Amino acid sequence: MTAMHSRGAERLLGVAGSPHLLLVEDDPGDAFLFEELLTEAQPGVRITVATTLAEALDALRHDIQCIIVDLSLPDADGLDALHQMHAHAPSIAVLVLTGLADAHVGVEAVAAGAQDYLVKQDVDGALLTRAISYAIERKRADESERQLVEARALSRENARLERGLLPVPILRDTTLRHHTRYRPQATSC
Repeated sequence: MTAMHSRGAERLLGVAGSPHLLLVEDDPGDAFLFEELLTEAQPGVRITVATTLAEALDALRHDIQCIIVDLSLPDADGLDALHQMHAHAPSIAVLVLTGLADAHVGVEAVAAGAQDYLVKQDVDGALLTRAISYAIERKRADESERQLVEARALSRENARLERGLLPVPILRDTTLRHHTRYRPQATSC
């Protein structure tokens, strides 16, 4: 693979350097195929494989950018695995990669917070790489939006508090003019 193609693949995954993924898959054959597909399309990718939900929760690290989870695990079935991954790693993108070719389950998975729903039989390296890249970027955008909403709420609350600290004039004389303003004082510790 040329250096230019490798850099393009790094950009495709939306991260500089070597992306780190967590694959939660109990079938060793499917895990092997997933790793082969992905390392062929993205040679620098790091993949941690967990065969159960409990293993996956123990394997969560700050450098993992995307979790790929199967919906049929020995210790979690259906969307339970997805819900638990979100509860323990709300800031990490989660993709569902499963053998269930059920559009209804796919819609439920995305509604429950999955960034995408992929059927194992329909996935190739390019599709998988693109889905992971988009999932990471969508999660970043969601996190940015959440932070913006929190900042706006805090700003509104600060403005409300500032207005509450302004004095209310008790003079009713219209010949007098006054201006009130709030200037926070810097305190030194």
